[in-house]
Amino acid sequence: MERLPSRRRLLGSVPASVVLLGGCLGGSDEDDSPPNLGAVELRNSHDRAHDVRVTVLDDGETVYERTVSLDAASDGEVTGRVLTGGFDAVAGGLTVEYAVDGGERERVRTAELGEESCYVLLIRIGDAGDVSTFATTGYECATTQNGRMRS
Repeated sequence: MERLPSRRRLLGSVPASVVLLGGCLGGSDEDDSPPNLGAVELRNSHDRAHDVRVTVLDDGETVYERTVSLDAASDGEVTGRVLTGGFDAVAGGLTVEYAVDGGERERVRTAELGEESCYVLLIRIGDAGDVSTFATTGYECATTQNGRMRS
């Protein structure tokens, strides 16, 4: 017949189990801060020129603002600019507001982009003049973080 451990021995092992599992059950050691905004990239595939106003806010306070005129795309060639402003991660994340040709302002929050450490926000004006946004990572983010600008 198998002998069960005594109540005293069983209760004595509980604190050790809690200590051992504490690292697994607690949060990760990774930084939980919101991602950096490496750059805001503007692209125009439309056959008309467009003005895009970009404002970056930290808790409602403007930290970067610029209006960019994008030439019309021609012969399948997309026009564009990359805006870099040293956008650092801040508690709660940054808000990027943009408006095309003085239209309605759209908002994107860096805290909602995902779990990568850095993103490039792409604002794209499509062939039909429609506007969409995408967040990218990897090479483009590393390129803008190193201070190089593409157009």
